[in-house]
Amino acid sequence: MTDTVERSAGAAVEPLVGAPVIRAIRSMIICAISASAVYGLVLHASRGACAGGFSGDGGFIGPDGRAAETAPRCIQLTLNPSVFVFVAFGAIVLWALGAVAKRAQTQGHALRILGRAMSAISIVTFASIVIGFVWFFLLPIDQWDGTHTGFVFPFPFGAVDLTISDMQR
Repeated sequence: MTDTVERSAGAAVEPLVGAPVIRAIRSMIICAISASAVYGLVLHASRGACAGGFSGDGGFIGPDGRAAETAPRCIQLTLNPSVFVFVAFGAIVLWALGAVAKRAQTQGHALRILGRAMSAISIVTFASIVIGFVWFFLLPIDQWDGTHTGFVFPFPFGAVDLTISDMQR
């Protein structure tokens, strides 16, 4: 027995067989676009520190706590979204479409593949935001001595811009 849909002209028309798969593909693409927007808007932060400061007489204090002739160095870190996460979203979508086209034997199998892809996109989004922020805020910039820049940044979960400059009066 087949389901039919009545048209206003009275002719019976079969419903589109792949409609649920097409809806799931649309949902997956919307999920990827939404995840990209959330990740791109949320993953931003900034931190800074200076290795020294000002003395009471208007001079400078070096990182060792003694008077210095030159201005101490300051570091500024800015966390931004990483292009690799956006590439991962695109790769998941392309993998899912390829898997549906090549391996899906039934409509249910295709829907499971697309559902897993949406889950993967959600997990990558959440994990990238959490790992990016936690890693960024655990960077020990308060112990920076004004010379080294050997921080390990949260690659590929976030991109960090590092700026070193002299302290301004």
